Formats: sequence, C-alpha cells, structure tokens
Amino acid sequence: MEDLESRALQQFDKLVQRGSIIFKDAPPVHIPARPFNVRERYDHAFLRTASLSAAVLPSGENGQELQFRIASSLTKKPQVEIKEAETQPRKPQDKPSPFANDPPDFVLEHVGPEHTLRFNKFCVVRPQFVLHTNEFKPQIEPLAATDLAAAWSVLCRLESPYIVIYNGGMQGGWSLPHRHMQLLPRPPRDVHDLFPDTYGIQNGVFLNIHPLLGKIFKWQTSTDSQIQHAVRMLPQSPTEEQIFSIYNDLLTAAGVSETDYSHNLVLVREWMLVIPRSRASQEGVKIVNAAGMVGMIWIPSNDVLDIWLQSSNPMDILARFGKPW
Repeated sequence: MEDLESRALQQFDKLVQRGSIIFKDAPPVHIPARPFNVRERYDHAFLRTASLSAAVLPSGENGQELQFRIASSLTKKPQVEIKEAETQPRKPQDKPSPFANDPPDFVLEHVGPEHTLRFNKFCVVRPQFVLHTNEFKPQIEPLAATDLAAAWSVLCRLESPYIVIYNGGMQGGWSLPHRHMQLLPRPPRDVHDLFPDTYGIQNGVFLNIHPLLGKIFKWQTSTDSQIQHAVRMLPQSPTEEQIFSIYNDLLTAAGVSETDYSHNLVLVREWMLVIPRSRASQEGVKIVNAAGMVGMIWIPSNDVLDIWLQSSNPMDILARFGKPW
C-alpha cells in the first residue's frame, strides 16, 4: 500500500501541472541576521517535582539566517480582513467557507470524524497541506484536543519530517477564519535551522526528568526587544492527552491572552513551540505566519524583500510581530 506522503506528492504534482494548485518552486534566499540571545527562564509550576541540570547554550555570536521565499502564488491568495472576522467571530461567516466543498482531487483523506486533510491551493513549498475542521470552528480560538490529535496523527504518518503550524487569534497571521492548520516539509538542518533546534532544544537537555516537564527559553533580539514564547520537548510516543496538556501549559507560560488568543503554534515530532502575537502584518512587510516566526518567511515580491534588507538587523523586524516579556 502506498504511503501517505508518496501518494500526496504524486497527486500534488498532477494538480500543479493541471493548474489547479498555484505553485512555482521558489528557491530560498538566506539572509544573515544577528540571532536571538538565549537566556534561561524557568516556569516554577513545571519544576516543583523535578530538578534540572544546567544546559550549555550558544552565546548568540555565530549568527542566524532567515530563509525567505518569494512566491508569486501569494499575490493570488485571497485574504479575509480581520475586521470582517470580528463581526461574527464565533459563528460561520455569511460567505461559504472555502472548506465547505473541498474539490475531490484536493482531498487526501478524512482524519477522524472531525477533520479533513487536503492540499493548499496557493502553495509556497512542495507539498503544502491544510488540515481543517469539517464543521466551522473559528480560527481566532485556541486548538481543541481533537485538532491536535488529528495533526499529530498526520505528522507521525508522513515519512519525511514535517512541521505543523497554526495561526490562531486575531493577530496570528491567518488568511481564512475557518479553523485550519498547515503541514509543511521541514527543511534539512544543513539548509535552515529552526530556532529551537539552533538553541539546543533537541540535544538531550531534558534527560533524567519527568517526561512531561520541560524547559522554557527566553529569546531576545540584539536590540533587547524580547519576544515572549514557550517551547517544550515532547515525550516519546506522547498520548493525545499529553499533547493537549503541553499545548495549554505553553499558552499559559508564554502569556497568551485569554481575551485574544493571538498566537502561533509550531509542532514537530520532537518539540512544541508557542509564540504570542501582537500583530498579523506590518505596512510593507505584509502578513507573517507561524513559519515566519521561526525564520521561514514567505513574501510576494522582491520589493518586500528589500524592506527586510534595509533593516540593520532583519531579526528586529520579526520581533515586532511578537510580544515583549
């Protein structure tokens, strides 16, 4: 039986050739940026029953690259105004959801009773999946346990490493109000290192402690504009209940507001990261989503890239989309 990823790649290429999926390979452009300096920060609620040995972290002197992809598909992607979503934030919109009638060729499978895995129509990478709720649920709210269970199920069934992202809340960087996550190929580490991997989250610093405990790291940019976030290593073979519990713990630890819930989730097989958001877009820079907040930034044109390049440190632009500690 053909595995999910092989089947998906074959179908993706057919839909691109047919013109049903808007995609043109956009080679990454790597821009050096002074990195986040890492400072340890512990959430004492997590540490009451365990002790942690000190972790040796990079000093932040070696630099960090941001990966840009200039994708013309983004100019064709429809956007829903945030004000429009605010009018009926927790009810189905008057206009039908684009997920209400998925084209059969776009659907890969139904994941449990509540979710559908399909292709994104406007793609920056190959392939790019959308995992959406079958019934309308608002994008401006946190993920439910069933959402994360569906995402984890797909993530573990894909042969290659992938990333799950969620752009939640009013300022999370989403384009559609119907709740959905996306799955993207995870870049090889020698091509682009995600920030949590750069700073040693993957290197065994959580050995010999309770599997549900983790370390919270504090990042700050070179100009001391600090970004709130929380990251946790995942236990081996986590249960659905553990994944949902970790997500809620990280929302709390990162200071995600219960009145807004604007945040990004980045989930890989080894760790989960939550970043609160203060804004979805910036004049000239356009929308930055969860992938952008870990250094994979998608832009529609060279003009937008020039705005990033004009900054003395592009990492400081990225910091404006987050929240200070």
